[in-house]
Amino acid sequence: MFKEVARQWLDNKVPSLSNSKHQHQTITSLEQIIAKIGNLPVDKIPRTTFVQALQDFADTPESARRLAGRVTMVMDYAMDLGYLEQHSASNLTRVLPSIRARRHMACIELSDDWSIWQ
Repeated sequence: MFKEVARQWLDNKVPSLSNSKHQHQTITSLEQIIAKIGNLPVDKIPRTTFVQALQDFADTPESARRLAGRVTMVMDYAMDLGYLEQHSASNLTRVLPSIRARRHMACIELSDDWSIWQ
């Protein structure tokens, strides 16, 4: 079952995370996915199921992207343990909304206007 593999992955991953806030966020976000697909056999989860579960988080694109990465890591872990040969959870971020790029402030060359330095 997905929930068993996910919890094994959490047991291995969480102690290596840098701080308690990151640990809490990782556990909490993955528990939300476990609530949706946790009872499904890890080798029988179709890609559409992952996509549907992640689209519930599309209103927070950065969180959804992080969660997609965590789901992929759990499925990679399941492969490493021999539960399946391949999985359909790779590149899940393609179905999520794009994150708007922040524009940096425009800069000028020093030679353009020395008056700002005086």
